[in-house]
Amino acid sequence: KWSEPLGGLLALLGALYEDDICAVYVRGGLSDFQSVVAEQFVYIPHDVVVPGVLTFGDLPDLAAAIAPRPLRLDNLVDGFNRLRSAGHVRSVYRPAVQSYKDADAADKLVIDDATHPASRWLLEQL
Repeated sequence: KWSEPLGGLLALLGALYEDDICAVYVRGGLSDFQSVVAEQFVYIPHDVVVPGVLTFGDLPDLAAAIAPRPLRLDNLVDGFNRLRSAGHVRSVYRPAVQSYKDADAADKLVIDDATHPASRWLLEQL
């Protein structure tokens, strides 16, 4: 499997600060920064580390903040570059799941452990 931990962070931050972003698709991104600090070893590139990030929130909190815009998370990995199951990601992303439910947009948050064509999904969201 292929992963890119920085890509998901940039996509979520872009949507957080740019209101005209209509949908976000993350494939192979880091599931959460909490998984990075679970052990004494760090297996992500240093350019992905945001100093002090966990004092403000984590990637699931960013995802929650962009609700109700469509968000698809496919094949996320933990801090050791291990593929996380969709069920595990859903449990980590509880704040986002709740935020989408509260916004009556639960169907706009998709968490999957399969790879889907990003272009098709993004076109469906437009």
